[in-house]
Amino acid sequence: MEQRGPAHGIHRHRLAIAPLSDDELISRIEGIEPLPDADDNDPAWLEQATWDRAEFLLAAADAIGERRLLRAIAPLFQKAPLGDAHEMMRGLRHGPEQAAAPNWQALTGIMRPLTRHHRAGCRRWAVRELGILRDDQALDDLVSALGDDQPLVRSEACTSLRALAQAIPAARRQVEAHLETIAEHDTCAEVRSDAQRAIETLA
Repeated sequence: MEQRGPAHGIHRHRLAIAPLSDDELISRIEGIEPLPDADDNDPAWLEQATWDRAEFLLAAADAIGERRLLRAIAPLFQKAPLGDAHEMMRGLRHGPEQAAAPNWQALTGIMRPLTRHHRAGCRRWAVRELGILRDDQALDDLVSALGDDQPLVRSEACTSLRALAQAIPAARRQVEAHLETIAEHDTCAEVRSDAQRAIETLA
């Protein structure tokens, strides 16, 4: 497969998205095949079509930000992969944040139900975003995510709970107690390690 950076593909999709109405853009997002609900080692990432869909989602995220199109944020996150696509997916949040700013409670309200979505990729990136937003309304959602079936989601929950506890001192003791349980009992060594690091950061 020919190797190229994502910038070309994102630009190409931006040009195709530009003439679309808001409803047409949302329809395109909803109609695209979700990215792999697996980590970056999944064979699907060897296919150019997978990268093309990832580039489309990043282009769509940019358009969502420029249009301040809040109702497109949930459909966008619902297509996200469980993996990071070699750190590409970390940029998915910027457009939605631009769309919501400065109404961070609105973005929190969009993210909270996504932490219970049937796709693990959606859950992971919603949990990560809630850690960035640091709204105490999401505390119970993040605690629930510590019990997710997917270790990557549980690890994100550890990191997000640490961030929330740093921003909201009243939640610190409760968060530490949950993290201590994960650090001792989670079935995945990497999640246990992430929980312990979060505890040490809060100490």
